[in-house]
Amino acid sequence: GGLRAVVFYSRSKCRGSEYETKLKSAYKALLVGLTEKFGEPANMPEWVAKESLQEGRIQYMHMWRVSPGVFLMSGLGNMGAMEGYFPLFRFSGPSGMPPKSKRDREELKREWAAIPEFPGLKEAELHISDAVRAMGSKKYEDAFECFQQAAELGSPRGYWGMAFLSELGKYGVKRDKKKADEMNRKAAAAGYAASASKFGATWPDAARALGLSATAAREQLHMRQRAAAEGYASEQYNMGIMYHTGFGMPKDPAKAREWFQKAADQDDVQAKSILKKLQ
Repeated sequence: GGLRAVVFYSRSKCRGSEYETKLKSAYKALLVGLTEKFGEPANMPEWVAKESLQEGRIQYMHMWRVSPGVFLMSGLGNMGAMEGYFPLFRFSGPSGMPPKSKRDREELKREWAAIPEFPGLKEAELHISDAVRAMGSKKYEDAFECFQQAAELGSPRGYWGMAFLSELGKYGVKRDKKKADEMNRKAAAAGYAASASKFGATWPDAARALGLSATAAREQLHMRQRAAAEGYASEQYNMGIMYHTGFGMPKDPAKAREWFQKAADQDDVQAKSILKKLQ
């Protein structure tokens, strides 16, 4: 009867640039997932639990009502510059709730909106651009390396590029069907339409062929949508393909053109090419 809350702390701590890039981005992705499941959080950050923690020890905290009288709180703790930052999760009844933040809610929303959910994709886009330029000069080995670097940063288009060049087998890149199939599978499982369409006529069919659960398949599409909305040209191009072909999204030529244009505005060569064909 005296239990007020259950709290989970991570033993892993992030310092300096890791906090700004990896941890905050991972936490933002968590917020998106919890918000999809439980709705908008009841309180935005930042809370200070003065009864149990020194001021400043909690950087951010969000709260969701998961059932009557039960709340899930998720946040980032601060152990100081030397110790670093860490995630924490807390299940609690009303008696165990920390005080609300006094900061302006809209200000906090803008702050979180500015945190990239996919920090690796920004660098990946540079590698994709380098790869396309290298292909234009028929430097396919260089292009393959650039696509590989993009893939390692989480870009499905990077896997697609590796698959394309492995299947083509030209200008110094060894033809390797097994490699092409492997890379296409990875791109497809991440929701990249050009690869996924090789595994099924629709996204649910492709997802089943790839061994994805319905939940995982939905999440991959949501990730691609969020990344496109966040402004990554490769993801915008992918959304254009989806709306253009009706793969994963309802077929909508107007929306397809809109996404292709957004990618083209960022100098995406493939998006520019397909827009010319649509005119």
